Amino acid sequence: MSKELTFVEISQQALLHNYKELKKTAKKNNFLAPTLKSNAYGHGLELCAKILQKEKPRFFVVDSFLETEKILSLKTKIPILQIGFLPQEDFTSALENEVSFVFYRLDLLKKLNQSAKKVNKKAKIHLKIDTGMHRQGILLKNLNDFLLELKKYEFIQLQGLMTHFSSADENKQKEFTLTQIKTFNAVKKEILKQGFSLDFCHCANSAGTILQNEFPLINKECNLYRFGISLYGLWPSSDVAKEMSHKINLKPVMKFISLIIQIKEIKKGSFIGYGNTFCAQKKMRIALIPAGYFEGIFRNLSSNGEVEICQKKAKILGRVSMNLTVVDISNIPQARVGSRVIIFGGKVSADEVAQKAGTINYEITTRISAQIPHLLVD
Repeated sequence: MSKELTFVEISQQALLHNYKELKKTAKKNNFLAPTLKSNAYGHGLELCAKILQKEKPRFFVVDSFLETEKILSLKTKIPILQIGFLPQEDFTSALENEVSFVFYRLDLLKKLNQSAKKVNKKAKIHLKIDTGMHRQGILLKNLNDFLLELKKYEFIQLQGLMTHFSSADENKQKEFTLTQIKTFNAVKKEILKQGFSLDFCHCANSAGTILQNEFPLINKECNLYRFGISLYGLWPSSDVAKEMSHKINLKPVMKFISLIIQIKEIKKGSFIGYGNTFCAQKKMRIALIPAGYFEGIFRNLSSNGEVEICQKKAKILGRVSMNLTVVDISNIPQARVGSRVIIFGGKVSADEVAQKAGTINYEITTRISAQIPHLLVD
């Protein structure tokens, strides 16, 4: 087998460590639901599921039915909660595999009940309430109509109630988050009042899980935590990191790595890359990396970002290409063809890359191509 030139290393120990750190923040006897959507935030869906199954979480949270099928193929015995939209054509398969899923479409209730009746399985739905973010979810003005319709169908079980925070990770938005929680609590009371039972209530993402002292109603009214970015050792925001990094120890799970495939010495006045956007102001020693924006190095890092080589930072020169990037190794004489290049996850963090690329750490990891090999370490 040929040597991989660009790959991701996933630390099993770091992933399990983060899971246990987050578990400590949860109220005793409440449930955990690690979020594995979007290829486990770029960390490898199947790989992370296999690692985490030994912790026996209450659910694995995914987005699409394609992700649901991948988890089902692993036969982990961990129940699945699909929080993304479930198309009608996937109802039967989801029901047969006893997948729980988020639901908020009044017009599809009757069709869901018909599908459930046909396979003689209860549809376990988690009703998503729009408490102010205005993405997925039922508007409060439509809640009563939904519940009245739901009462008609014996093959649909209201298993859970959920919402999503728009800005729990921002200090300046705490009042809005508190309003969302209060709205969620009021909806919960109304649903119970109408005779429904709820096995699970959940609104806490990473920020909500970590900042429970700020939002005590989460612990009081909810019994399930679905955390994502923090599971992978990254903070949901700088605000949360500043407030909680001394209390919770998160370890980055991923290292994004490539190898030097060519070294050149160029003279002053030489151009590098598309558009001749970089011109050497002196004699330079440069290295070529077989990874570019297809693999997951943001084009915004052109002549801006850095990588790590031989425990030193090396600046990216010129435009990042589709599959190639050039870096400056003039001050790294020990660098050789075959030397390891840590694109991020070492001296260069995902947060640092995000800042220079003008985005957030979530996007830095999730944008790594799924075709890149993900290798388990430790």
